[in-house]
Amino acid sequence: MMHVESVEAQSPLVCEVWKSGEEGQLRIVPLYAMILGFYAILFPYGGSGPVWPTYDTNPVCKESWWWNLFFINNFQTLWKQCFAPAWYVAIDMQFHLITPLFLISLFKWPRFGYCLVALSICASCCYHCILTIKYSLFQNISCLPNYIDGELDSFIHGNLIYFETLHMKPFQNLCTYLIGLGWGHYRRKREICNKRSNSMLILCCGWIGFVISIWICFDVLYFSEESLLKHIVYNGFGGILFACSMGWLFHVCTAKQGGFIGHFLSLKIFLPLSRLSFSAYLIHFMVLLHYIFSSTKQEETFSLQSMFSLIFSVTFWTYIISFIASLLVEVPMSRVLRWIHNN
Repeated sequence: MMHVESVEAQSPLVCEVWKSGEEGQLRIVPLYAMILGFYAILFPYGGSGPVWPTYDTNPVCKESWWWNLFFINNFQTLWKQCFAPAWYVAIDMQFHLITPLFLISLFKWPRFGYCLVALSICASCCYHCILTIKYSLFQNISCLPNYIDGELDSFIHGNLIYFETLHMKPFQNLCTYLIGLGWGHYRRKREICNKRSNSMLILCCGWIGFVISIWICFDVLYFSEESLLKHIVYNGFGGILFACSMGWLFHVCTAKQGGFIGHFLSLKIFLPLSRLSFSAYLIHFMVLLHYIFSSTKQEETFSLQSMFSLIFSVTFWTYIISFIASLLVEVPMSRVLRWIHNN
């Protein structure tokens, strides 16, 4: 009887979580559509330079704009996508649509829910390994030193295959998403049971596991000698280790046991930046393209000064434009949704 009552009590929570995610998606869709339209139609008129586009409307967007608005553009090749960075927006929406399957399972039948999450993660990892073997995929940046002496074309080609075959597909990011979902449910259960703090033993083991996972991801797998086995392990299981590491940070910070890291991540300066993160994610691509297409330099010697200057310039203008775009579209949409929700 108590189990039935707890399930009934948790059902509104599932609906609330789903509704919150749905409102978040509805809030960003108009902004996404506006940025997509600007890139397709108005961006060519925004500058000039030796390699500046001469078309009136982006020819790729003429053919495939609807893929973006239906959030399936990540199943296209890169060359056929209207707005390449939006592959993650599509994945985000696709995960939102399958969220109820896992949420309802976790809240109503926790054991079955955790088994479903674990099986999905295992299936995703196996699929990563199979694709890595079939297409000889490698992890992109870590392999650059092996191709720097004259095989850059092969490196670029391999990167494109890796990106189109694995990186921008939903099953590549499914492990990370489900680990976050499961960890969030676990945190919710702890709050219900008033178990907010962790023992010293758990904290020590958790931080040791965190350090080992990061070490494996960025040293053992990332910068080790290139081999097929390394690529299989990294593509198949590297994401799990990294997601678990970030999950541990989330866990200790929400329990207010994160120490310096928790205090740093809680600084109020990050709040406005976080609210602009989605628009900045989309707009930074156009800012970078504007810099590249409008450049008149024949060649440029690499230096740390030029690199940091570029990073600062792109970041500054990205957030300025993102702030304006957010005020024009995202904030009004948020208020409309809040008004609808309250009435």
